[in-house]
Order: sequence, then structure tokens, then C-alpha cells
Amino acid sequence: MANRYAVANGNWSNTATWDGGTLPTSADVVRPNNFTVTIDQNITVQQLINDAVAPAVANGSFVLTGNFTVNISVSIVCLNTTVLTYNGTGSASIIGTTSSVPILPSPSIATTTVVHSGTGTLTIDMLITSVGTGGTSGRTNVAITGTGSTTNFLKTIQKFVSVGTSEASSAVLIVGTNNIVNTISILGWNSQIQQAITGIVHLQGTNTVLNVNGNVSTSAVTVFNTSVIQAASGGNQINITGNVSGQPGGGGAHGTIYLVGTNNTVTINGNILSSVARAINSTTI
Repeated sequence: MANRYAVANGNWSNTATWDGGTLPTSADVVRPNNFTVTIDQNITVQQLINDAVAPAVANGSFVLTGNFTVNISVSIVCLNTTVLTYNGTGSASIIGTTSSVPILPSPSIATTTVVHSGTGTLTIDMLITSVGTGGTSGRTNVAITGTGSTTNFLKTIQKFVSVGTSEASSAVLIVGTNNIVNTISILGWNSQIQQAITGIVHLQGTNTVLNVNGNVSTSAVTVFNTSVIQAASGGNQINITGNVSGQPGGGGAHGTIYLVGTNNTVTINGNILSSVARAINSTTI
């Protein structure tokens, strides 16, 4: 494993962008070093991260615009500003080379690790999970900020935090409009959370179509004031082919699915299995 870093703004494929004048390889941990690097080819690396490891400094980002694939064997980690932004109009992929490769948010900074700001299709085949013990509001694994885009999550969207922490952050935050999000399932907190008043998948933009081709559930010891899906805006469609369930305490005061905005619709083709917590809670219907 080698530490590689950018020495100028530029394209990934340009050797002048990189220390040593050679392109990073699959054995490398790569840092933007407070520059902006445009990914203009398929790449395979161990890790993308924007912390400071001398001589590289913190911050900087990678921008994915074209129809390329980013292959990661260890992780994408945000420790400062957003690490990777996709702003394209076509189709791109972020793939973990094994089933356990995660996209991790900062443990202490309120920011987003991966941003989909384009109008195209982004396919993410990596774990969406947490790191550390929580305690920071606003830190998010993936934010969808564009209009009319599609995001496909090929693994379960999940959010795990240690017992007894206060965590008001989403795994996936959708703030753009008219977006489509597809995932196989959504799994809530697996430990005790206090005052986590948001959703694992949080719909803040309008007219989002969220298709869950599996179950929506909590797997918790005790959960207070949180939800697995929260629609804080209006006109959203939530389609679930599997079951909606909550463990004792799961979903807390807000329900496993919490509808705050107006004119949201929920279609469940499976069963509602919650017995202690409310599976669906709405302030509007």
C-alpha cells in the first residue's frame, strides 16, 4: 500500500496531476491534497480519503463526470469536505471490490461523503454505514442534490451507531427534486440512540420516488424519536415490496416510516409487522 496525492487541479489521467508523475494504482490510498481531481477514466484504488497525511494536506475532492467506474477495495472516507461528487448526465458506478467495502462519513464533521448532483444515473455497490460513536448532526454517507436523477443502491442502506449516543444524521439524504432512488432494503439503527430525529433515508426534496425492493426494518435495542424512512417534504412516493417492521422501541415516537410533509403516498406489498412501535406515523393523513 502506498500513499498517493494530487499536486495540482486536473484530470486523473494526467500524470502531471500526481506526485511522482505517475498515475495511482490499485495498491494506493489516494488523497486530493486540497485540489480538485476530475476522474476521466475507470479507476481502481484501495481508498479515497481527504484527511492530512504529510506531505498531503486536508480537504480537496474528486469529481466524477463521465460514464466511468470507480472501484474501491478498502473504503471511501470523508474526514473533511465531500470526497467524491458525481455530476454527470450519463451513467457511472461506484463499486466495492468485496461485499464489505463501505462509504463512511466523518465521525465528527457535519458533511457528506458522496454527492450525486447530476441528472444521470449513479449506481452504488458499497455498504452505507456509520463510523465511530455518533454525536454529530448532519453527517451523511450519500446526498442526492440534483434534479431528475436516478440512484441505484445494490446493497442494503443501513446506519449503525454505538449505544447511548445522540445522532441526527441520515445514511442517504435526498434534497433534490424529481429523483428516483432504488435499493434492495433499508435497515435502521442496531443500538440505543437518543434524540435521533431524522430518517436513515431522509426525503427533504419533493417528488422523490423511493423504491425499496425488500424490507424496511429496525434492528434495535432501543430507539428514541427516529425513523427508517422520513419524508419531510411533499409529493413523494414510497414503494415497498417487502415487510415494514420495528423491534421493541424501534421507530420510537416517529414510526418506522414517518411522513411529515403533505401528499406523500406509501405502497406496501408486504406486511406491517410492528407490534410495539408504530410502523407508519403521519402528521398529515
